[in-house]
Amino acid sequence: RNADTYFSDYYIVPWCRMGPYIVGAVTGYILYRTNGKCKINKFLNLILWAVFTTLACLVLFGLHDALTGNPLDQPLATLYLTTHRTVWGACVCWVIFACSTGNGGIINTILSWKAFIPLSRLTYCAYLIHPIVISVYIGTNRQAQIFTEITYTFQFLGILVTSLAVAFILSVTLEAPMMGLEKTLIPKKKKNADTYFSDYYIVPWCRMGPYIVGAVTGYILYRTNGKCKINKFLNLILWAVFTTLACLVLFGLHDALTGNPLDQPLATLYLTTHRTVWGACVCWVIFACSTGNGGIINTILSWKAFIPLSRLTYCAYLIHPIVISVYIGTNRQAQIFTEITYGIVVSLWIVATVLACLVLYGLYDPLNGSPLNQSASTLYLTTHRTIWGACVCWVVFACATGNGGYVNTLLSWKAFIPLSRLTYVAYLVHPIIMEAYNGSLRQPIQLTDLTFMFLFVGYLVATLVISFVVSLAFESPMMGLEKAIFKKKK
Repeated sequence: RNADTYFSDYYIVPWCRMGPYIVGAVTGYILYRTNGKCKINKFLNLILWAVFTTLACLVLFGLHDALTGNPLDQPLATLYLTTHRTVWGACVCWVIFACSTGNGGIINTILSWKAFIPLSRLTYCAYLIHPIVISVYIGTNRQAQIFTEITYTFQFLGILVTSLAVAFILSVTLEAPMMGLEKTLIPKKKKNADTYFSDYYIVPWCRMGPYIVGAVTGYILYRTNGKCKINKFLNLILWAVFTTLACLVLFGLHDALTGNPLDQPLATLYLTTHRTVWGACVCWVIFACSTGNGGIINTILSWKAFIPLSRLTYCAYLIHPIVISVYIGTNRQAQIFTEITYGIVVSLWIVATVLACLVLYGLYDPLNGSPLNQSASTLYLTTHRTIWGACVCWVVFACATGNGGYVNTLLSWKAFIPLSRLTYVAYLVHPIIMEAYNGSLRQPIQLTDLTFMFLFVGYLVATLVISFVVSLAFESPMMGLEKAIFKKKK
């Protein structure tokens, strides 16, 4: 047959991949029948681990000679192609069976590490998406590559981390909503105290006001065809009224948030009207700007820089409650809301973020063949290190003083603790790794955004792995020696 039909005729057809599924089904049945209890003699257990480890290595490295220009003979190639999937499935099933029945030893200890729990949620999505990631990466290459062990390692790391990142996005956007839909369709019994959110906060009849105001505004714009000239004096009064109402909605809970709760009538008035009033204020802005009564507000809102953001408003509206819930849910202590939280800190975060982005992407045009002019180039080269250091120091300062917010929560993730011990060694060793990779290339590579991303991920993971080895071999013994020489007082 045509060589182009191999993929569709043999590679992806289910009967050519039946072996692993049968092995998996048999393993699952055995675990079910034994209820996960099957004690194996230690000697037999060691033999089984040795056998399956050897078989797994044969599957992984069995094509090494073929890939390096020494093809296997016909019988050996036939044996490999007909059995490697089933053998690999059997090896994986042995690991599952041994760890589930208490025969996993140190392997079970490693695989039970808590850091693997988030990754375990992504395995199925990663399994589905990784062929696409590989195909996209290969498809972006504009020339043949000379494969060495180093280039293979970097490509593997890049594909692995990229597949997990894309799997995370798919899991959040597709898998998690389906799980939420399943919970909605098959709800569990709720306690009365937990039903406020579902019974009052999100029900449509409690949020009907803004929709009615919006519908009326749209109808008026339709009937007037967007032409409704308002007297200047009346226009100013309306702008003042709606601006005041918007400020009352925005800052009406300031006293309540700072420890001075509103009295019952005022709280009731606010809670029953604030959504409708805010909707009326937004609709007034839309109406005024659409009919030529917006003045400077219309000029500001018509700024071209807002056009990309306008495409994101609906998605932002849908996603912002989730972001707020995650932020609030991650706080472990009560917050004290002060003016600095809303003003200076937010401004400093915005400034630091903008400056960091300018440093990161300031050379984008030169790297794409459009050099900077002399003034911009001089300014960048003389200030980018200092500005980057200032941005990093702001993050450190803000997080250390309780002004880090969600960034502090993210950077305080326990999974970063082991990595934090490697930062100095990684800083020292990463130039060597980059030089080793570049020195292993036998021809220039065409750099695209995708290849840059894969190279970065490869450098990052390889640097952390080598830093871990160097830290164990040199840094940790020196720290132990220091503790032995300079003993602390008991």
